[in-house]
Amino acid sequence: MLLVNGDGAALALAATASAASQSLRVRSTADSIYRTRAILRDEEMLKRLLAVAAVLILGACQRSDVKVLIGATVIVAPGAQPIDDSIIIVAGHTIRSVGMRRDIPIPQDSERSDLSGKWVVPADGSRIGVGESANILVLDRAPNGVKPQEAGDVSRRLVAGDWR
Repeated sequence: MLLVNGDGAALALAATASAASQSLRVRSTADSIYRTRAILRDEEMLKRLLAVAAVLILGACQRSDVKVLIGATVIVAPGAQPIDDSIIIVAGHTIRSVGMRRDIPIPQDSERSDLSGKWVVPADGSRIGVGESANILVLDRAPNGVKPQEAGDVSRRLVAGDWR
């Protein structure tokens, strides 16, 4: 700051104050621009995160109509030989495929149930076959033919393609 006597001192002081004020305004404007850009960047990032979250949530909410029962021993009908390490694919309320795991590809978009160590038999009056209605009993132990040895052996039921 330059000090001059009389009116010159006032002018020098005013000029210095004006320059300082202008410098503060420039810095303040630059800071505002930087903050605005940071906020916009944060808002853009937030929008992207919300979009990704929405896609993930919607994807998780979609329930697959295809169910895959994997690894159980299946008896498809009374008198039929058991199929070890099987796969049953159910689309909607209908059985689409039945067989050994090594022979049937698993659909990508499917609800998968690991039934290793379980037995799967048709519900009363049903068969487990392609095109048949998906009425299936999942048993904890080997059945007596296609019937559970005891009522408590039934761990799950698939009725017309829906778990009960």
